[in-house]
Amino acid sequence: MRLFLDLLLSFRFFVLLYLLPSCLAFQLTNFGPKNYAPDELVDTTVNTISPSYGAEHGSDIFNYEYYDNRFHFCRPDSIIQQPESLGSVLFGDRLYNSPLELRMLKNASCVPLCASNISKSDIQFLKDLISQNYVVHWNIDNLPIATYAESVDSNEYLLTPGFPLGRVTEEGIILYNHYNITIEYHTSAENQHRVVGAYLKPVSRKSNFENGNAVCSTSTSYEILPEHDDLDFVTSFSVTWKYSDTPWATRWDKYMHGPSNQVRWMFLLYSGIFDTFLIFIVCLILFRTLNRDINKYNSAFLDQEDVQEDFGWKLVHGDVFRPPRRPMLFSILLGNGAQLLFMTSAIILLAIFGFIAPSRRGSLATAVVALFIVSGFVSGFVSSISYKLMQGMLRKRNLLLTPFVVPGFLLAGALFFNIVFSVKNSSSAVPFTSWLLLIVLYLVFTVPLSFAGSLIGFRSREFVPPVRTNQIPRQIPTQSIWISSASSALIGGSIPFVAILIELYFILDSLWFHPLYFMFGFSFFCFGILITTCVMVSIITVYIQLCTENYNWWWRSFITPGFCGVYVFVFSIIYWLNRISSTSFATTLLYFGYSLMISVLVFFLCGSVGFFGSFLFVNRIYGSIKID
Repeated sequence: MRLFLDLLLSFRFFVLLYLLPSCLAFQLTNFGPKNYAPDELVDTTVNTISPSYGAEHGSDIFNYEYYDNRFHFCRPDSIIQQPESLGSVLFGDRLYNSPLELRMLKNASCVPLCASNISKSDIQFLKDLISQNYVVHWNIDNLPIATYAESVDSNEYLLTPGFPLGRVTEEGIILYNHYNITIEYHTSAENQHRVVGAYLKPVSRKSNFENGNAVCSTSTSYEILPEHDDLDFVTSFSVTWKYSDTPWATRWDKYMHGPSNQVRWMFLLYSGIFDTFLIFIVCLILFRTLNRDINKYNSAFLDQEDVQEDFGWKLVHGDVFRPPRRPMLFSILLGNGAQLLFMTSAIILLAIFGFIAPSRRGSLATAVVALFIVSGFVSGFVSSISYKLMQGMLRKRNLLLTPFVVPGFLLAGALFFNIVFSVKNSSSAVPFTSWLLLIVLYLVFTVPLSFAGSLIGFRSREFVPPVRTNQIPRQIPTQSIWISSASSALIGGSIPFVAILIELYFILDSLWFHPLYFMFGFSFFCFGILITTCVMVSIITVYIQLCTENYNWWWRSFITPGFCGVYVFVFSIIYWLNRISSTSFATTLLYFGYSLMISVLVFFLCGSVGFFGSFLFVNRIYGSIKID
């Protein structure tokens, strides 16, 4: 055993030594303020081309690198990829240096950037993306450049990161080739200025050439993409600097205003009131009924007069802790659900305290990877104590399967989807070195942590149920269809789903169309309501089931709240029909594949929460009665 541990530690050392250069390549973005002197070159980068919502005839979900040859964007003398965090790479960000030369406080009017020629095949590619409302992403001093429009109800500006490639008009599909850039700056000290705002208004101008050289055009005619010919066009830009009182620390606040916030507040308020009222009523009815039942049973035990009148959940005390079917599968799902619960809770708390924010590009995905790796201990520990609770005998098999069954399924799906992204030449395809790093980190850290958690769980104190289990199972009476597993899942799963409905809509928007997601306060309250309702729904379901003398409550306590994941998948179908509706087979495959994976994870998380709540409830009520 000692030799095996020494070999394992040596293997980990050499693997980490080999991957050290790759790990160092994933640097965190510089999030601190940067001061610029007048006429100093401002940092500018270009990011991906991504889809945006609002397309009339459906939209794909593929990101593309900015310097993809099919776009024919202007290029610098040498293209240099900027170092990014692992999370940014996983989310599809691909940052490169920009051909724009923007100097602090130096205005520029109609500067030609370059001339390009677009072939007929690439013109059709651009037409497809423009008709699908694809947008271009630039960054100025690590701040996303955004398009803005004045709100109808107020004098504030509503910002949307990125700017469209073009626009569909009655005359045809026009290409935006002139960029009116407005940059806001704030003076921090004498001759020291900071970028606090970056806005862009794209326009289309008929290209102009003089003696074969590109000249910035002031034409009012549009650059319309031709049907059957190549296109020579000129790209140009203008820059205007404006002073702003906004300090650097609050420059992201402008991105956090939107017309949807009021809707979210109202829905969160109504959802909170509804769920609070529901929980209050449920607790009141449930605990009053339980107190009456417990008092009745205990007095009957002392009196010996009403013993024959016993009914309901007390009659199954000899079978209520009988182990369920497929205990190994059940314990593995519980372990992975607990891991997801730990990871999600930690991510939301980190976001609440500001460690995860849109200004920290890639911080969300980085946190997901880091927390998933370290939470392997939670998965192994919960799986082992659950398996031991269910009196499972194949403990070594449980220890080995826990870190591989569910993560292996997710990894296989993600690798398959990554192949699809690669075939479509999408920037969302994760590089092979990043996949290798993730797999090695998982094998070197998560798997041993899971093994350690399992060993500690198996060596922990044995659970002693408050009642003895009979050797011969009790016969279960015929059950009504209204309290069957299917009925309880359909009804019970819908209640926690309602709590996350609106927030789920905005999360899907952020996932597929890449608007900034910053309202983690909403996520915090919705997640709290989700957890609470899952526990209450599971407890009510189990109590009603036990009252009908059906003691097979283990799996139902998991499936009933877990059915929220099924509703999430149904909602994703509705979202597809209303927001995407693409005819592309690859887009359809990726969308529903990822939606299925998300729904399965929600199923495991909600199911685990419901089971643990029901287990505590069952243990409590059967520990409160006197058994002969």
